[in-house]
Amino acid sequence: MKAKCINASGSMVLEEGREYFVFPAGASYYVSRFDNESSHMGCFQSKRFQVLEEVDSSHTEQLSLF
Repeated sequence: MKAKCINASGSMVLEEGREYFVFPAGASYYVSRFDNESSHMGCFQSKRFQVLEEVDSSHTEQLSLF
């Protein structure tokens, strides 16, 4: 799903106002610039983000190069 960072204070990698791909991790999100959980930049509190677009996980497809 996509979310906008609304609180980047104390972070060197997040930019306030920027959209990221987020992947749930309990009360936090793995955050990535790409739609790939494996390429995340770290795990951040979900309260730092405003969800813009939720994806129904039953309709997503994981593709592999191998």
